[in-house]
Amino acid sequence: MADRVHGEDTVRVKPDQMQFDELMLKIRNGQIRIPDFQREFVWERSQIISLLDSIYHHFPVGSFLFWQTDDEIQSYRRIGEIELRHDRRPAVQYVLDGQQRLTSLFASLQQASITHRVNGKKVTKSLHICFDL
Repeated sequence: MADRVHGEDTVRVKPDQMQFDELMLKIRNGQIRIPDFQREFVWERSQIISLLDSIYHHFPVGSFLFWQTDDEIQSYRRIGEIELRHDRRPAVQYVLDGQQRLTSLFASLQQASITHRVNGKKVTKSLHICFDL
């Protein structure tokens, strides 16, 4: 853990590990949110399948960067058509890096469809993916 001191505030950057099911539950419960300043979802189905395959084979899939704050950002995204809880919580983690991977994982496990823009037009991707173990 690294501490940086700015005036009287202390900012902590802390690497942490989280189990997959805990990560998905935190998204479902609104403890992890995607702020609107993140770009729209752009991954293709083949990228999502590759991500799932990497997880299955225990390959590294990168880290996620979250900003934990007691402040609530008024504008954040849903994941697909899934309405996530957004109760006022004392501390929320906003996704700063890893949004494409998190959205892919959560939406594919929930069999969601994701609407995004391609050349100015709204396009809906169905993330109903079957994985043969």
